[in-house]
Amino acid sequence: MLSVKALITVLAVAAIIVFIVACSRKFMANTDGGLATLGDFPELLSALTSTGSNGSFWVALVPNTARDDGNFANLQYSIEGGRVGLDWVLLAKRNIEDKEAFTQFVTAAGATVTESVMNDVHYLRVSDRPELAKLGQDFLQHVYHVAPDDKLRLIITDFSWTPKTSHQ
Repeated sequence: MLSVKALITVLAVAAIIVFIVACSRKFMANTDGGLATLGDFPELLSALTSTGSNGSFWVALVPNTARDDGNFANLQYSIEGGRVGLDWVLLAKRNIEDKEAFTQFVTAAGATVTESVMNDVHYLRVSDRPELAKLGQDFLQHVYHVAPDDKLRLIITDFSWTPKTSHQ
């Protein structure tokens, strides 16, 4: 039989564990953004801008583009240094292969591309355009032939967005 002191210690440890689990659930990022179409880009960008902060982002995965690394081509919008930008992250093999296509497309649209490195990952960034949502939509339509009603899987972090699981 446990003494009162031992019982109190066990209960205190249990309470601490419950508290830690509850806090970790609160602060763990739910990265499943559901599905979106190109038409959702302006709303997603608005949500990122109004409810996000530095480090917040969303990524659209382009269907049927994975190479042997298993990663889809992807387009990211993020907040960095207080500014929203469009990123081409050079991690997936397909993004690396299409680095020049991205650069040529966005510079032809009048944007400036800067290459940066964060957490040992290289990426291209555009933040000098007023219509970043449209630039991303146009790029995906032109380069990957994404149709307006194609469903793209979203990854989101650190902003408010209600995931859509299907589109009518």
